[in-house]
Amino acid sequence: MSISHRSKKPQAAISTLLLALSLGFAAAAAVAATACGGGGAAQQGTPTPPVVHAPGTKSEEDESARQALVKAAGKLLEARVLHTATLLSDGRVLVAGGRGPGTMSMPGPPIGSAEIFDPAEGEWASIPALSKGRETHAAVLLQDGRAMIIGGRGPSAFLASTEFYDPATGAWTPGPDMARGRSGHTATVLPDGRVLVVAGKIALYLDDSELYDPKTNAWSPAGKLTNKRAFHAAALLPDGKVLVTGGKQAGKFAIAQVELYDPTTNSWRGLPDMSSPRQAHTATLLPDGRVLIVGGYGLDELPQDTAEFFDPTTNTWSSAAALANPRADHSATLLPDGRLLIAGGIGEFTQTEIFDPASDTWSSAGDLNKARFMHSSVLLTDGRVMVTGGFEGGQTGDKSRSVEVWDPASATWVTVE
Repeated sequence: MSISHRSKKPQAAISTLLLALSLGFAAAAAVAATACGGGGAAQQGTPTPPVVHAPGTKSEEDESARQALVKAAGKLLEARVLHTATLLSDGRVLVAGGRGPGTMSMPGPPIGSAEIFDPAEGEWASIPALSKGRETHAAVLLQDGRAMIIGGRGPSAFLASTEFYDPATGAWTPGPDMARGRSGHTATVLPDGRVLVVAGKIALYLDDSELYDPKTNAWSPAGKLTNKRAFHAAALLPDGKVLVTGGKQAGKFAIAQVELYDPTTNSWRGLPDMSSPRQAHTATLLPDGRVLIVGGYGLDELPQDTAEFFDPTTNTWSSAAALANPRADHSATLLPDGRLLIAGGIGEFTQTEIFDPASDTWSSAGDLNKARFMHSSVLLTDGRVMVTGGFEGGQTGDKSRSVEVWDPASATWVTVE
């Protein structure tokens, strides 16, 4: 299956959609509804062909479980965008927060609802809500198995609050507040179990970072970056340091500056810039120790088709093969075989792409049934990839309940309406 190149979105449409992140959707909604008009219907993917196994075998049981997963993965219980999806230690998927039901022209507020997909039961289930609705927050899985929700934008303020979900009890408990509220930040679990939260924005863009220590249940300062930023990307390096790339700051739609956090000294230092300024991109640590940066919005406020490698052994950048489609606000999922799956992104295309670092090449990974962006993606324990929610396509920007599962064996996406 070939991947066709598509034209870039009009700059006005993308600029207006990004206002939703900076100002809240209400301020940008009326303009966005007009700017995002046009475009064709989403393409329909090819269903996974049935596989027959001998009755009563483990293969039959595994296949039955997979088919149950696909059947149940049709829709979330609630439409959402700018939410988080976290794979729990027991294999279930926790989806929390985001912007709720509504469209770009009639947006809903940040929501606190949460739900869990259980592959063993083959269904989504509602769980107790967060104490505060939030979107553009961060979520991490702690080493003790709890999920931690951090910051974000609430209905009336930027949040400093945190919450823990305990899979053993099915309950949320409040965590300690950060020193300040923030949204559009990153959160990275360090090898020693601490959590590094970096920058973000409130009314202004931020340059500070904080460390959460589960042993003391407390936050402490983690130094300041040289460059204020939000909507950047962070990657944990093999030596335990954290690479922070790009983002947006006041007066600059995208930046190329790169900084490195060293947990042993609790300090930051600058590194060589990326070749291209970018925000709303992805940064993924590959099995060979390099970091692959993909897409994002550039200085022209349009999605980019460029990709580049960072080599931490030399602190240098090099070009990677270009994407077939320019992408921003997409997802990147590292597969068990070391390849990288890229799905979605602002625009009207449904094509997904897979990168092979061994050959530095992109190839088709099949078509989504619905074009989407600002969604969430998670690698399931059986090697499949699940994408949830987001804005659907480039026509209306409706928030979505749809869920799709990608099967690496057939390179197809499956959804059930």
